[in-house]
Amino acid sequence: MQNALITALRAREIDVLTAHEAGTRHWKDAEQLRFPTGMGRVLFTKHVGDFTGLQSEVMATGDHRAGIIVLNYQR
Repeated sequence: MQNALITALRAREIDVLTAHEAGTRHWKDAEQLRFPTGMGRVLFTKHVGDFTGLQSEVMATGDHRAGIIVLNYQR
């Protein structure tokens, strides 16, 4: 995630934990999605294809996971 975005969110007192800070940066996508669920958080990502497909699979099984916020970032 962009440092400026993280800084801006934290300046507004939004509790942000990056994958880097959590030590989960190299985990597989499914593990990344499970991690915030246990903490009552949502996953914010710019990896549209990876996580929207995964979320669709989770929803189809009726399994409960954290929500996902996807940033469709284009330069």
